[in-house]
Amino acid sequence: MDLRSQLVTWQTALTAPEADWIAIQQQGQAIAIALAQTDGDRYLTYRLEIEKHLRLLQLDLSFWQRSRDPQSQQVRVAALQQRQQTLIRYCEAVLTAIAA
Repeated sequence: MDLRSQLVTWQTALTAPEADWIAIQQQGQAIAIALAQTDGDRYLTYRLEIEKHLRLLQLDLSFWQRSRDPQSQQVRVAALQQRQQTLIRYCEAVLTAIAA
């Protein structure tokens, strides 16, 4: 699967009503690897930012899973949604860069 197809698939997973966080992380890692294998440093910044936000997503998920207080859970869900939106924006930015 080419990078563009991977990005479109990932974007679909990110915008799904019921996010499959494990699949999102796996697809994101595959995209980071694909970006690392591209020519030169054109996508280096995107790759680094995607990798960073995937690590933060993992932390957010673990905190959310361990939270017992409903208010804490709401805070964690908001953090997950914000991370999700950030990853969507990076996905769109890479798709735009590919098209250019």
